[in-house]
Amino acid sequence: MSGPNSILEIDGKYLEGGGQILRNALSFSCILRRPVRIVNIRANRPNPGLSNQHLFGLNLLVDITGAQVKGNSIKSTEVEICPGKIKAGNYYVNTKTAASISLVLQSALPVLIFGEAPSKLELVGGTNVGMAPQVDFMTEVLRPNLEKFGVTFDFDLIRRGYYPRGGGCCKVQVPAIKFIKSASVVNFGKLHEIRGWCFVAGNLPERLAGAMQQSVSLELQKLNCRLLNIEAYKESPDVAKDNGSGVILLGLTSENCTLGVSKLGEKKIDAEKMGSDAGRNLCNLLLSETCVDEYVQDQLIIYMALAKGNSQIKTLPLTDHTRTAIYVAEKMTGVHFVIEPQAKKSKRITGRLKHKIEKKVREHNRKVRREAKKNPIKKGSKKQKLIQIPNICPFKEDILKEVEEAKKRKEEERKRKREEFKREKEQHKFKSLEALVNNADERDTVYSIIHENETKEGEEKYKNVSDKEQSLKQYFKEFKKVLENADVVLEVVDARDPLGTRCSEVQRAVRAAPGNKRLVLILNKADLVPKENLSNWLKYFRRLGPVTAFKASTQDQNSKLGRRKFKQMCTDKAIQGSICLGAELLMSMLGNYCRNKGIKTSIKVGVVGIPNVGKSSIINSLIRGKSCSVGSTPGITRAMQEVALDSKITLIDCPGIVFTNNLKSENVPAVLKNAQRVGDVKDPFTAAESILKRASKEFFCKLYDITEYETFEEFFAKKAVRMGKLMKKGVPDVLAAARSVLNDWNTGKIKYCTEPPEEKFDDPHVSAAIVHEDALAFNVDGFEAMETEILNKFDVKEQDVMKVDSTGPVESKIRECGVEDDKEEYNAVINETNVSNKRRKCNLEENVTTQQQESTKNLEGNQSLNKSMKQQMKKRKKQSARNEKKVNNIAQVLDGFTLNASNDEKYDFDTDYVIQ
Repeated sequence: MSGPNSILEIDGKYLEGGGQILRNALSFSCILRRPVRIVNIRANRPNPGLSNQHLFGLNLLVDITGAQVKGNSIKSTEVEICPGKIKAGNYYVNTKTAASISLVLQSALPVLIFGEAPSKLELVGGTNVGMAPQVDFMTEVLRPNLEKFGVTFDFDLIRRGYYPRGGGCCKVQVPAIKFIKSASVVNFGKLHEIRGWCFVAGNLPERLAGAMQQSVSLELQKLNCRLLNIEAYKESPDVAKDNGSGVILLGLTSENCTLGVSKLGEKKIDAEKMGSDAGRNLCNLLLSETCVDEYVQDQLIIYMALAKGNSQIKTLPLTDHTRTAIYVAEKMTGVHFVIEPQAKKSKRITGRLKHKIEKKVREHNRKVRREAKKNPIKKGSKKQKLIQIPNICPFKEDILKEVEEAKKRKEEERKRKREEFKREKEQHKFKSLEALVNNADERDTVYSIIHENETKEGEEKYKNVSDKEQSLKQYFKEFKKVLENADVVLEVVDARDPLGTRCSEVQRAVRAAPGNKRLVLILNKADLVPKENLSNWLKYFRRLGPVTAFKASTQDQNSKLGRRKFKQMCTDKAIQGSICLGAELLMSMLGNYCRNKGIKTSIKVGVVGIPNVGKSSIINSLIRGKSCSVGSTPGITRAMQEVALDSKITLIDCPGIVFTNNLKSENVPAVLKNAQRVGDVKDPFTAAESILKRASKEFFCKLYDITEYETFEEFFAKKAVRMGKLMKKGVPDVLAAARSVLNDWNTGKIKYCTEPPEEKFDDPHVSAAIVHEDALAFNVDGFEAMETEILNKFDVKEQDVMKVDSTGPVESKIRECGVEDDKEEYNAVINETNVSNKRRKCNLEENVTTQQQESTKNLEGNQSLNKSMKQQMKKRKKQSARNEKKVNNIAQVLDGFTLNASNDEKYDFDTDYVIQ
């Protein structure tokens, strides 16, 4: 071989990075007799290296030129060739697979035309396979374009070969030429003819070819070509044995431009869609008025580079295959290709043509005016559009009949409406003033009736008290179900005010419930309080039982919610994120309980608490998905829901429950515990002012970036201006500002915390033995040490958090009279009602009987019945009193009515009943 300095090296992964670089580089090397080394062959393909079709093409060129070659093996990524003289003759290639013989012909054709005599090729392999041009495309589209360069070949198809068996055979005769002449293919001309054929082979029915023909014809009718000939046929078994189908379409222009589209049948694509796609592609290609399609442009590059003189073609935007072919041609031959974007056609016309057009327009307008005088058309009428239905469309006559019938029905309906309008106009033509007044009175009556109905509908929005009591009892039954089914109860509280959001009755109910049930306290929203405060609350509650800190995920996706361990919570940025924190610790505690003493192999864990402490969010964070509905408003969870965490643990979601407060917290609005919707608060100023009283003015001025204020009204006005909430004439919307303060309180923008009580907690229901037993069951001591070590790494900013007094734990009222211990019932309130701004004080000394009858009415959550509901109750009482009075009057009349007749007396109809 030649020395390494004379070998030209080409990178096979440039641009397209496929077999195009290999074929063109080998053809140039054999024609120019220049050694070449190709590296990184087909590097951008899923299976890099030489495949069957590339290897057979390489071996064919080696036989034609007697070249010395290295690396001619399957999957080889580097080939080095040193070609000799081109020898004409007869060559035979059998790929023994469905490898494309079209690609083998692409690399051999430009070499054989420079032989000393004509050559013959017999190729066996795949004739119609995917990811390669079909042989029909080579003969009907590529050959007419090559003839413009003086290159041609004779092609004889003996047998078709489809994927996967192949076996197709064809014979090609290539005449020898001395040189390639230059060509200019830039004029499209006018569309002259469209022809093509749709074929099937093997066991496929011939009707599929007809379906393809019909869909192709429908698409090509848009071009309005006079010569349109699409054939449909089935290949004979001698020509094609295997199953296969395809479409070949050609467009011929007056300037001898040949453009084509080919489609190969697939299993998952029906015949109609394949035909429609092929026809649509040819339409777009012909409408672009290009001279060479995108699949021919890259195959012409090698002939343009070797032609004598300058050649030019007009084509679509260059593909990667074409740019790759240009790269190889410029590197091998030294020629230079110029790519000029097509300039927009000028709209300027000559003066002669302009006057000619104006003359024709005037003649046309004159003709239209003459026709309008002969056949006048009424003003407003429009010329009906002709319905165009192709002749090949089935049921054409039926469709036209339906259209005519629809037109008739539409015309009859229009005439009927016109007659009714004329009749009404005649009736109201001579109306008197008295009739107009009566008509106005009637309309007024109708409006009042409608308005009255609307008022009743608005009043029906509020349910009566008895219905509300039933719904409250139903919600509380859900809590009792959770308590009965759960082995472990997780009581979720807000870490900012744990005592104010915790109910001591839950702990008592768990201890009194049958079975060995356990209670674990969860301090959710731990990222909203300082480290020291959170640590103090953990130490305080560990005297009662197992407790852990948690931060639920606030991400929006439905799956794969983020989660971090406590070891990753060493910075403010980590703890302030939207991902879950503490899930691993809680799952470890539950797992230890499952394995404790071999009591159970699986457990059910109930999650309870007041509304909006994050019960459903904790469940979603543990399973890392959106299984439970969550939101910032109370009342989203309305029934218990079981969610499987794993094969051992099942979580139970419980509706939010608000128990009756004690005396310490009776004046605290429910909205401040996020147990009531902010939009349902009638008087948000009272609740917002209670928030402003809990911290200094400097704290809120710094938080909202406003100047100092003297009164609360001034604060709300400045905040409304800061928010941009202005009403008409620039008046600040203080109501929106007050609601914004409540929202900031509930969402955590206003950071606050409460301190645990200094006095020692004494609960008769919790003994030291029970607490020690719970700690051992969950292995609390090991986790407490880990939590304390991690929490010490947090940076605390006490100045950003205001400390407030805790509202104390909430409690429930237990019926004491006539109720046994095992039938004890806790009256709970689901936070679904509006909370009034004026609260009634709880009377602890009222009668036990009255307490049993109106237990639900006296609860904190139900004390917010609005004024409309009270008025409805008064109206019902008054109506029942009236009805009772009427019944009593009728009863008195009936009591005074008697029949004083003896049994022996007989009626005398002539004397007793005389009709005058």
